[in-house]
Parts: sequence; structure tokens; C-alpha cells
Amino acid sequence: MNKLLAILTLLFPLSTLAAPAAAPAPAKKAEAKAEVKAEDPQQIAEKYLAALADPKKAQGKDYLLGGVSLDAKAAAVTSPKIVSKQEPRSEEGQLGDLQSAVDALDKAGLQLLGEGAALGGAGDPAKEVNVDHARKMAEKTKQLRQELITKYPVFADVIRANKMIYWHPKNPARMILQKADKTGAYKVEYVAFTVESKDSVKDKPRQWPLRVVRIKTDATDSGWKVLPASSWDPE
Repeated sequence: MNKLLAILTLLFPLSTLAAPAAAPAPAKKAEAKAEVKAEDPQQIAEKYLAALADPKKAQGKDYLLGGVSLDAKAAAVTSPKIVSKQEPRSEEGQLGDLQSAVDALDKAGLQLLGEGAALGGAGDPAKEVNVDHARKMAEKTKQLRQELITKYPVFADVIRANKMIYWHPKNPARMILQKADKTGAYKVEYVAFTVESKDSVKDKPRQWPLRVVRIKTDATDSGWKVLPASSWDPE
């Protein structure tokens, strides 16, 4: 018996026989917050233009900031192409300061319309701003709009502070700002392209601006999106 045990010990050392199997390494936890996939803004612009030219590529309209409106679903052009690109621009700052400046401008404009007037779906729908109101508000708030443009030039371009569309109830930049935290940092990136296209095969080519933007805060990231046009201002 002792001889057999000695032979087994030589073949299979006790340290090997006694050692428990190693526990499997714990699986690595998934990242708590997935990063938005970064894409080149020109690629986004080209996908959007492809959607305007071909209904089979309509998913390219999903890149519109704020989502696809009924007008956007119907929008179509012929043979669109990018003919020029401006230098990319960016801006960083504090959300609280930016919101205060936008709120001051909004308040000044809404005071011209009386009690209950609303922007961004707040308040009485019957008193929501329309294009005639916007024309009046744009005229009477020149100084405050210029202050916003001077202090926050890139965001002012994104929210269209120099146009009547600034006051549009569904201005997507305002809606993003309303949903953002009141504190923390923000970053806006902006690339403008010039596009040439035809409204129909028989029409002469026309040129128009296409803007691709990205709005980031400490908590959110829009990803690169196309800034939509509006019937209030087609460009």
C-alpha cells in the first residue's frame, strides 16, 4: 500500500491534486455610458443629400436635428452635390450663462405678444408664436439678439438668432437647451456647406446652405446632425 502511494505521489504531486480549480476572471462590466459614434460631418451631409435625392435612402433624413418633420419627409431635390465647405467652428462655455442670455432674449420677445405667449410648446397653444409674431419680435429685439450673437457666435448661428426662425416653437436648438441641465459645460461644433441642386429636372441649379452641428453637454451628446430649414426661412 505504501509502495503504491509513493508511486502515485511521484506521478501526481500532492500540490497538484489538492489545489482547487482557479475561479474564472469576472467579466468586465460594460461601460455605463456608451459614447455616441463619431462620424465625419461631411459624411452626414452626404447621407442627408442622398435621402433628398432618393426616397429609397430616406434613413438619411434621420440625421436632422430634432427629428423628421412632415415637411422634411416630403422634401426632395434633384442631383444635389456639395460645392464648398467653410472652416469648422466651435464654441465652449457654461450652460447657465448661455441659458440666461437666451432666456433674456425670449422674455423680451414674448412680452411684445402679451400674457400667455409661448415658445417651445410651453403655455397656451392658442398663443404660440407664429411667423407674423416672429417678424415683429425680430424687429423689436435687435439689440438683445446682437448681444447674443456677439457673446455666443457659434450657438447663435445654430439657434438662428439672426433669423425669424429663432422664434419658431420647434426650433431644435432651443428644445435641446430647454432639456439640458442648468449647470455644467457645453460645446457646440458647426460646419457649413454650400450645396448645388435642382428642385426638378427642368429647373436651373440653385445653391443653398447646409449646416451640420453637434451639441454636447456634460450629460448629453446630440452627435453630428443636420440643422433643418423651415417654411419660415427655407435657408
